Amino acid sequence: MEGIKTRSVTFLKCDKVILNMEMKERQRFRYKNFIEAALCAIIIDNLKQCEVDPKSITVITPFLDQSILLNEHLKPLGIRQVLTIDKCQGIDCDIVILSCTKQTPDQGVLLKDLKRLNVALTRAKKMLVVIGTEKYLQDISPLDQIVDKLNKEGWVQELNSFD
Repeated sequence: MEGIKTRSVTFLKCDKVILNMEMKERQRFRYKNFIEAALCAIIIDNLKQCEVDPKSITVITPFLDQSILLNEHLKPLGIRQVLTIDKCQGIDCDIVILSCTKQTPDQGVLLKDLKRLNVALTRAKKMLVVIGTEKYLQDISPLDQIVDKLNKEGWVQELNSFD
């Protein structure tokens, strides 16, 4: 995750980890993504080691269930706040981590909404980290174009395993 610290925008692609899980397991927790929650904690911990004030970090997600899960995992790390996309309108923060949560093909309705997507992608003043499963985000327009642009710019970091 070294590249995250030096870029203003990073897409952390976790297809290899998420897609190795059984579909039945992914569907059982439709609006919670435990892997993305753990990745948020790892990223925040790495940023803290680089002397980033955790109060300058906000984590956002489309789903209320994911925001509750993230709050449980991340509040002990001292971050500023965890919000749903709908709750973060009008709030800017130095560093934003967007947990897309989507781990099944039928889950993208909230991310298809252009207003929500605009809010999600424009809250960060200095750094935006998007965590998601490219395979499923590519099914959502205009996220597919955004993911393509991130790939072309070399701003994608692929997570190969959780070791």
